[in-house]
Amino acid sequence: MKNVEILVVEDEAIVAADLVARLRRLRYGVPAVVSSGEEALEQVPKTNPSLVLMDIKLAGELDGIEAARRIQTQFAIPVIYVTAHSDEATLARAKATGPYGYLIKPFDMDELRTTIEVALHKHEIDSKLKESAQWFATTLRAIGDGVITTDSQGLVTFMNPVAESLTGWKEAEALGKNLTEVFRAINEATGQPIDHQAANRLHSELPTNHLLDLTLLGRNGTQTAIEETVAPLRNDHGALMGLVLGFRDTGERKRAEEALRKAYDEMEMRVRQRTEELAQANSSLRAEIKQRQRLERCLLGISEQEQLRIGQDLHDGLGQRLTGIAFLSKALEQKLQEQSLPEAADTGRLTDLLNEVISQTKELARGLHPVETDPSGLMTALRRWADHITSVFGLSCGFECPDPVMIADNGMATQLYRIAQEAAHNAVKHARASRMIIGLGSADGQIVLTVQDNGAGFSRELEAAQGMGLQIMRHRAEAIGAALNIQSSPSDGTRVTCSIPVSSGNPASKMSAQA
Repeated sequence: MKNVEILVVEDEAIVAADLVARLRRLRYGVPAVVSSGEEALEQVPKTNPSLVLMDIKLAGELDGIEAARRIQTQFAIPVIYVTAHSDEATLARAKATGPYGYLIKPFDMDELRTTIEVALHKHEIDSKLKESAQWFATTLRAIGDGVITTDSQGLVTFMNPVAESLTGWKEAEALGKNLTEVFRAINEATGQPIDHQAANRLHSELPTNHLLDLTLLGRNGTQTAIEETVAPLRNDHGALMGLVLGFRDTGERKRAEEALRKAYDEMEMRVRQRTEELAQANSSLRAEIKQRQRLERCLLGISEQEQLRIGQDLHDGLGQRLTGIAFLSKALEQKLQEQSLPEAADTGRLTDLLNEVISQTKELARGLHPVETDPSGLMTALRRWADHITSVFGLSCGFECPDPVMIADNGMATQLYRIAQEAAHNAVKHARASRMIIGLGSADGQIVLTVQDNGAGFSRELEAAQGMGLQIMRHRAEAIGAALNIQSSPSDGTRVTCSIPVSSGNPASKMSAQA
């Protein structure tokens, strides 16, 4: 995969730094970070980025939308808008510039990666389509037939030199005019004008419509006997996109029909191929994202197992040896005291120090392996965690468990504890909560863990700050077959609910709830 260089245009330094950090974690290059539209226009030719991430609201005379329009017009570099503004007026202006993506702050890493990859692929497809369009335009200009194309409203969008010569209209003058004004023809047999109103011709049931023996009335008064071939241009869904009108002197009819049909079939095939390529690219990106999510969940499980092993080693190995040393030190202290030796005081201090190290080792082991293997271990761990929050962080945190909840699977119990731990950390660090309740219970065949706080709830900024924590909670819930639900509002705080079925057919079959 070639290196992707992304120019960041953001006038808020903190937001820009966060965005750059995310891009580099996704292995994208960031050649420059600028804060205004004017600087962006200066940096693009210097750095030649693959893509520009553009904030809409910028300092300076040029806002992000105008800067994006100029970048795409002058340098043909794709632009993705990154903004907190999603009002209709802003969206309308932004859409008019043809952006390749629109990210509403805050967004997570998967959204950022997917939007960038889709934008880059779409720009590649568009570039190829433009090349194809230029190739076809060159081909049509080189053939010996007159060719005029229109849009769905019957307005002229293209004329080749032969059409200019036969009609007397220059392409620059004819563009945007109605076909009936530029191409005037009469039926030689009846003398009646040919009706080329777009609405009539484009709604024809026939795939192509041939009218022979026509007389073309040129703008300069000339009359030319011609034959015409009219073909509606349709997309893959059958919707009409415009009209292709080919005409020539009567003697060249067969050759003109063949050339136009081949050009039409080739163009239709290329559009279909590009559409299929884009669909395949989107499917591949979704599959890659799911694969990475599975890997993250796997790594999470491995990390938890390693913490459990280290915690057991600390408790059973180092902790027991330290306890033995402390016992010997205490015995030595007593003997020295009996002999009234001055070294007894130093030995006492050594004993106290060993007891302090033993206590710290136990706390460290408990942090690595917080839930004991006993079925009631989760209740004990959550109660201890609530007391820890109250004593360390100074907020009121209680544990509620109306009836005993016994969980036989220690791995699942540990994942539940980690979810509660992460939810509590979010409330303390980001929501500025002063009160919290951790609840554990069983109802309707499910074990239910809840963490409720009275904090500020989720704003867009808080959601961005807690994005990784929320993602980890979701991965932990998925790993044990649980459903995670998060409800938040500024007035009611945040409530995290994790529910695990305890039926025999569920992955949580190793758990049992007792009331």
